[in-house]
Amino acid sequence: MRNEWRSNIWLVIELLIVSIVLWFCIDRIVDYVSVLNEPRGHDISHVYKITVGNTGTNESTRPGFEDMNELIERIRRRPEIEAAAYSYGSTPYNGILNGAWVYNNDSVNSIYNTGNTIRRWVEPDFFKIYRIGGVRGESPEQLAEILRPGIQVFGAGEGLLVDKDGNVLNTVDYIGQQFELNGYPDHTLAAVTPQMKRFDYDKLQFSPRTCWDIMVPFATTNANELSVRVRANMDSPSFISNLMNDSESRLRVGSFFIMKVESMADLRRSTQMSWTINNRNYIIGAAFLLFNIFLGVLGSFWYRTRMRVPDIAVLKVFGATNANIFRRFIGEGLLLLGIATPLAIFCEWLLLRYGLVKLPAEFGSFLTFNAIRQLAVIPALTCLLLALIIIAGISVSARRAMKIAPATALRSE
Repeated sequence: MRNEWRSNIWLVIELLIVSIVLWFCIDRIVDYVSVLNEPRGHDISHVYKITVGNTGTNESTRPGFEDMNELIERIRRRPEIEAAAYSYGSTPYNGILNGAWVYNNDSVNSIYNTGNTIRRWVEPDFFKIYRIGGVRGESPEQLAEILRPGIQVFGAGEGLLVDKDGNVLNTVDYIGQQFELNGYPDHTLAAVTPQMKRFDYDKLQFSPRTCWDIMVPFATTNANELSVRVRANMDSPSFISNLMNDSESRLRVGSFFIMKVESMADLRRSTQMSWTINNRNYIIGAAFLLFNIFLGVLGSFWYRTRMRVPDIAVLKVFGATNANIFRRFIGEGLLLLGIATPLAIFCEWLLLRYGLVKLPAEFGSFLTFNAIRQLAVIPALTCLLLALIIIAGISVSARRAMKIAPATALRSE
């Protein structure tokens, strides 16, 4: 190792650069996969979104909300429908972001909602449709019963409430307490649900916190969404066409009619198409880069081992076994990696510290989850992957080199 210090320095520099690039690639891939595997807080299987149209003509003597309620009741009576509900800006995969204001009147220890909050204005059956339960074990059916319209209750997603100092509170601890909701006093927090993501590619920790505001019957004319869940054993590709065929006859009430029906699975795919393409291209690029790194490191250690055939011969002459030589070469390669890894971690810390790599906003303390992942977990994975590549590069070439007889190897000397 001392005799070949020049070539070893270049190998350490190569491993340093490769470690940093590999760290970046692995971190982004891990981040992408972890975000997609986060709980979404909803279930869209067998769920359809219906757009209700309005001719604008006065075709009924009843108030508009009664016609809207009659329309949804006709849909609920269909045998294939399990549940149906109106909502406003509340379904997954839409770009609407309505703010909410939750506040208690205790001036000494005021509690209010985080600034990043979305008001989900829904009917109780919304929880049944999207399979949303409570964090205390309430089923969607129980949640729909707890959050009934007209009794001045509301629900909250996890992490909704903060104190006057901005500290996030355990929202469950405040169930049963009264708050001012969007300017209306005396609303009781009745239930807390898991956090619900708007899009699959949103990080759960940065998604808007949810405030569940319950829609009363006379407010349904303001709804811009109608969601239905179809019974699993009755869901089929013909459901949309069957519903549209009845839109002008059985499902037309006053000036309201069914204008469009979309599967939530299709809506999810179409609204996230650009994100999906961008992330797919990024993953392909990262995979190509990883493959080139693999070939480069593998080739470097392969060549280094092949150039040391005379060394192997000398070691054999002095009584070394194949196992001794193999362990020696592997140890040298891992030693070089061990020198490069701390240097790489220091360089990665500098990149993070001075903002040369884009990071989540809360990275600042070494105790945060992302800091531990960035400077411990990902470097460990990087080091492990490089170690496997080095062992592979040395193993194959060393085994071939050790088959050469010492006299043959030393003849040119």
